[in-house]
Formats: sequence, C-alpha cells, structure tokens
Amino acid sequence: MRADPRAAYFRVNDVSISASLNIASLALSPRIKNSNDKIIVNDEREVFYSPLSSLHLYSINSSVLKNEQFAATLGEFQGNVKDYGTKASQSVGMVMDNQGVLYYSLLALNGIARWDSGTPFQTGQKMIAKDERYLEWVNSFAFDDQGNLTILVNRLNRFIYQKLSINEPNFRLIASNVGGKSYLYDESYNYESSQTSEASSTTTTEKEVPVLKPGTDQDPYLSPQPAEPQAEPTPESSMGQTNGSTTPKPSSAAAEKAATALISLLIAGMLLVV
Repeated sequence: MRADPRAAYFRVNDVSISASLNIASLALSPRIKNSNDKIIVNDEREVFYSPLSSLHLYSINSSVLKNEQFAATLGEFQGNVKDYGTKASQSVGMVMDNQGVLYYSLLALNGIARWDSGTPFQTGQKMIAKDERYLEWVNSFAFDDQGNLTILVNRLNRFIYQKLSINEPNFRLIASNVGGKSYLYDESYNYESSQTSEASSTTTTEKEVPVLKPGTDQDPYLSPQPAEPQAEPTPESSMGQTNGSTTPKPSSAAAEKAATALISLLIAGMLLVV
C-alpha cells in the first residue's frame, strides 16, 4: 500500500517529478444487486488502488476494510492484498465502470489505459489514448448515464513545480463515449429518470472502445496534434524509465519535501471532494 522508492522519480513532458507518495488512485468494483426495487451494495466488492509512486495495481476486498478486528492490528492487511502486476506508468486517476472495466491515467506517457477485470491484467491492459499536449496529467474520471467517460486534465505537475503558464489552456474536460456507466449503476434496476431501457453486454471488445480524440476543428485551442507513430509501451519498458540513466534526480532535499507535502494536500482535497 506504500510508495515504491524505485518509482518515485519520473518525468511528465519537461517536468521532473520527485515525490514519494502513497495511495492516490481508488476504484470500486460494480458488485450491485437489486432486491424489492432497491439497490443493495454487496459487501464482497473489490477496492482497486495504486500509490502514485508505484507501477503496481492492487486490490483489497471491502469486507476486509470494514472488519473492526483489523483496526486493532494497526491495519495489517498484507495477507488480503492482491497484486495484479505492473502498469506502464504511474497513475493518479482511476475509475471502474458497471461492467468491471477499469480506466486509469498513465502520467509519464500522457495517456489513458483500460483493463477488463475479467481478463489477466498483464496481458489485458491497453492504452486507448495518448497526447502530450491534451492529456498532460489526467487527474480524474467520471461517467454519466449515457455511456460517456469524462476526464479532467489539470497539469498539476506544472502547478506543483511553478511551471504553469497562464497564457495557454491548462485545464480541460474531455469526454468520449465508451459504452460504460458508473460502478453504482445497476443494469437490472428500473430507473425512473431513464428515458429508455437499453440492454448492454457484460464485456466490451476492443473494437467497441473508441480512442479518445481531444480537440475540435472549431476551437483553435483544442485542435488535435498529428500523432507520431510510436510503439505501444509495455510495463517492462516503462520500468526501465524509472531506473537507470534516464531517472531524474531531485534538485534538493528541501524541494522534494515541499513538493511531496503540497501534492499530498492537493490529492487529499480531491479525494474529499469525490
């Protein structure tokens, strides 16, 4: 559950991140059932998480977190934590839809990835969007009831290290229809506010998931950049970026401490808002 020192240093475009931060990404599995026209949340739900300073994706069952006996042991949950393996980069935003598909940010790659939790993580995770300008620090995800996934991009990396320019857009909301809904949505429940009732499959094939394409021709600030052909990154290659000669070094102990404290406060505030 703690930060991995090997993943504490990475780059987002021209900004070097030097911070050892614990859990920043959280997502709940969609274990919902319907009884007597009421939505009942199943106790056997998985809580997915990842420290910001880590490449690993973990989960723990919500019933374990609710067990008061574990509180007396100061949170010794090690035997109940699942390690799914490594992602291609560090993440700060994460969400799971009502079909069990996980979406998460890839900060060092300016990208977004998805994983159908019904498949093995190491082979099932796919990058669905990548853009150095429009997807710089994807911070949050949200669903509506029409199958749209909306992301918040805020360039937090530049704000923390005082490299944010007010002469260009820094905050963006980008949406794309991916066919999923919030993990709170129950497909079998008859919502009064819904206009139509549509059946959806329990799995999403790769062809049904469109690549997010930020930018429009009408807005000069949101004109898409031509994509350069690049090989899809793999978790193994990304691991090399957090070690070795390309690993940026912190400028000073004081700067690292200040940046870590500020990022922690901002993330804590975001979690409280959610």
